[in-house]
Amino acid sequence: MKKVIIIFSVLVSTLFVYTRLHTPNTTFKFDTTPYAELSKSSKREVECLAHNIYREAGIEGERGMMAVALVTLNRLKTQGFPDTICKVVNQKKNSTCQFSWVCMNKLPRMDERIYNYIRELATYVFLNHDLIEDITNGALFYHADYVNPRWKKLEVTTKIGRHIFYKPLGEI
Repeated sequence: MKKVIIIFSVLVSTLFVYTRLHTPNTTFKFDTTPYAELSKSSKREVECLAHNIYREAGIEGERGMMAVALVTLNRLKTQGFPDTICKVVNQKKNSTCQFSWVCMNKLPRMDERIYNYIRELATYVFLNHDLIEDITNGALFYHADYVNPRWKKLEVTTKIGRHIFYKPLGEI
């Protein structure tokens, strides 16, 4: 009986060690570089992202803000959209702004305290978007829940705060 227990213990130990050595490390190290230490071009991209978050979701909770940031970055990574965050944010199609605030002539003054918080969030998302779970499920579009744009060929991916998120039909 003692031999069986020893053999069993050795097998369990071997299995444990094998599993530890052959299981990929799923612990990610997020980049926490502060905004002040970014390059000039990265700061410009973060500023564009932060302005978009502020104007589109400044009164939302952090999940709503993060969702707007992720849609902006999903577009950046998708063929058919511009190749910088600033170009994505300022994009017009047939003279229609993709983000409504961009076409407004007069915008309300920004609350500096809220904007600074959003800029830090934008920095975090900018540096880590490939590691962050996409809470929008790949959305490329969204609108507030109080409007009805009658978009076609899109499917709802989720609703976060006051926004409903969409991606093209049939996309994985």
